[in-house]
Amino acid sequence: MFCTVTILPREKRGLFLRRRCLVENVQTAVKGGAPFRRLTVTPGRKGVDWPLVEQAAGRSGRFTLAPDDVEWPPSCRLRRFEPEVLPLKIMLNTAAKALKDGHEQGRTLLICDEAAVLSPFLDQVVLCASTIRVQTERPELYYEAAARVMERFGAAVAVSPMGAAVGEVDAAVAGEPVKNAKTSFAAQSLLNGQTPLPVPEEYRRLCPEGIDPFLFLCALYECGGVRAVGDLTLPEKTE
Repeated sequence: MFCTVTILPREKRGLFLRRRCLVENVQTAVKGGAPFRRLTVTPGRKGVDWPLVEQAAGRSGRFTLAPDDVEWPPSCRLRRFEPEVLPLKIMLNTAAKALKDGHEQGRTLLICDEAAVLSPFLDQVVLCASTIRVQTERPELYYEAAARVMERFGAAVAVSPMGAAVGEVDAAVAGEPVKNAKTSFAAQSLLNGQTPLPVPEEYRRLCPEGIDPFLFLCALYECGGVRAVGDLTLPEKTE
């Protein structure tokens, strides 16, 4: 479970500011996944009572989404959510679709996945390219996945450390653009907004005002278990 934090303007009662900070804590249901906590904070005379916010968040405070201009003191145990899986997964889905729809032979796919978060999804892309190379700092997780696809599909996957020399490839999935790839699917471009992803309306409606919709989508998938989000691809480019 994760939580969102929205800070409202200071509320006045007559000529005076509200004496105490108020935290509204609403658990919001999500179709196909776990609920999340929606915290709406009205500051008091002394501003935001962060210990009160922390208490309301509970364990979900380990994965907190808040507007960029909202900051809390270092002593507060709230931690901003940082996506690790969905941006790469969306790029993997998009690369697989692009390779599958192509007509050239001998297509090669490079997956740069330092933490091996994509290893469970290797089966989904193994038939989209004749050659798949993986670079990771967690090779043991990919060895298991490579053995699985070899047994199931008879396809070999080469696993090497991050930064290993590799020739030109047709497509690369990575955090940052890969220079020797004809087409680079970089997850960072999703996080910095360079490559916008339309957030499905059913999830956008759930996203509190001021929260980045894409980060919210990532939290639904990585913290809330909304599996349908993991099937998303980038929209096809139109001329």
